[in-house]
Formats: sequence, structure tokens, C-alpha cells
Amino acid sequence: MYVTLECNRKMDEDTAPNFTDAGSDECLLKLALSSKKACPIFSLTYLYQQNPLYFSLAFMVAGLFIAFVGIRLYKTVLFLLAAFLIGFLLLVIIYQMILPRYVEEWAFWVCLGISALVGLTMGGIVVAYDQQCFVLAGACLGGVASFILYGAFLSGTAGPVLSLGVVHTPT
Repeated sequence: MYVTLECNRKMDEDTAPNFTDAGSDECLLKLALSSKKACPIFSLTYLYQQNPLYFSLAFMVAGLFIAFVGIRLYKTVLFLLAAFLIGFLLLVIIYQMILPRYVEEWAFWVCLGISALVGLTMGGIVVAYDQQCFVLAGACLGGVASFILYGAFLSGTAGPVLSLGVVHTPT
């Protein structure tokens, strides 16, 4: 059996979910479920689509703050950026890779609290050891760039591949 869940935010809570036959063959039954309960508890994309003006203004204010005050308040900006980026990265990792898709609402708030706490702690560590953290961040970004370059130019993909300035054609 193959079941598809479709999010329909316009349905009432009391409305029974809609089951439709999505086409079946003799070995596989396909079923589609459309309900408000199929929607994720928290979706950043949905939140952004509902409030694009607020997100745009928040990012513009943050960008202006960093652009004009970043050099004078170096440690403060470094702490805020490190705390936000590390906390957000941890939240994405926990929420997307560890938790199941549909969990209770309290689980999201626990993950948000843990991510904020770890982000703030790591922000403090980054400020305390800023030179070493810049070296570590540069090494990580260099590793990411090497994976991107390897995937783009050096791996044996179909068609001619640029490898150290020489065009190779796979056989």
C-alpha cells in the first residue's frame, strides 16, 4: 500500500479526512489522504510565505547593523552571528534528520531551546577563541569547497570532465 499525505490548511479540524484512490494496479494499492492534520507543526517556508515583509525587514535591519556597526562592536557581532548560525544549523539538523516528521508541539520547543542554548554557548566560545575559530571555520569551508570542486570537475560524471585543466572523456 502506498499512502500519500497532503496538507490542506483550509479544512476544519472536525472535517473527516478525504481518502481518494490515486490509481492502483493489481499489486499496489495507492491511497491519498487530504487533511489539516497532515500539515507539519512548524514550517519555516509556510511562516515566511505568510509574513514575507517581516522577514525582509528583519534581515535588512540585521544586515545594516552588521554593515555599519560590525567593526566597532566586533565581539558583539561575532557572538550574535556565531550563536544564530550554530543554533540554526543545530535546529535544522535535529528537526530534519533526527525527529520524525510529525511530533508533538512540545518536542519542537524543546529542540528550539536546546539549539538556542548550544548556539549561545558556542557563540561565547567563538568570541573567547576567535582566532582559532576562524582557522577552524576556514578549514571547514575549504573542505566544503573541495567537495564542491571535486563533484563539479573531477568526478567521473557523464560527458567530458575538466581534470586539472585537461579535458577527459569517459570511456
